[in-house]
Amino acid sequence: MAVGFNLRTLSLEDFHDADNSVLQAIHTYCSQLQKLRFTDNDLCTDTGFTELFTDWSNPPLSFVDFSSSRSIDYNNPDGTEEAVGLGTVGFEALMAHSGSQLETLMIPSCRHIEREALENVFDGTKEYPTIKTADISFVKRTDTPIVAGIFKSCPRITKLTAFGCFSVSDVMVPKGVALIGVPNAQDSIIQEGGYDFDMISAGFGLM
Repeated sequence: MAVGFNLRTLSLEDFHDADNSVLQAIHTYCSQLQKLRFTDNDLCTDTGFTELFTDWSNPPLSFVDFSSSRSIDYNNPDGTEEAVGLGTVGFEALMAHSGSQLETLMIPSCRHIEREALENVFDGTKEYPTIKTADISFVKRTDTPIVAGIFKSCPRITKLTAFGCFSVSDVMVPKGVALIGVPNAQDSIIQEGGYDFDMISAGFGLM
């Protein structure tokens, strides 16, 4: 990992045998990363992701893709006692570290992120001024107030993808934003926003 210090982009796709030691190596040796992709893994734990982002000397990331970082034991759909993949604490650590400069957030199928973490991160008060694109598809705890909180906390967002978020309905989408994967009354896959933020705040109690 001697090259790690100079890395700006690190893409680890389908590294099925990677465990927490890989995340620890990234934490130890990478201090200039701007973009990190680590996908389709079911060995790394929420603790590993938490330790990656806690007290990390690396500046905030601008691009994160942790797609399908979760347990795939279908005989235990709620996961093991220790959350596998990016979970509640790891997600909060990620946003605390990189939220201020993050532009792209990709966490589809990270199904062990609990609603409490989503509600805390996207509470409508904390602001992530640079996020433009986010994918929360199949993050199963996502509901209408969480999506409203994302719109409020991410004032520059232009695209939010939320396939498989079945608790999202009748959401008011801000002007200039495309909400993808949440059918409206006409069963459209893409909803183009037409509401102002103050209307969303009034509708969902986000001030």
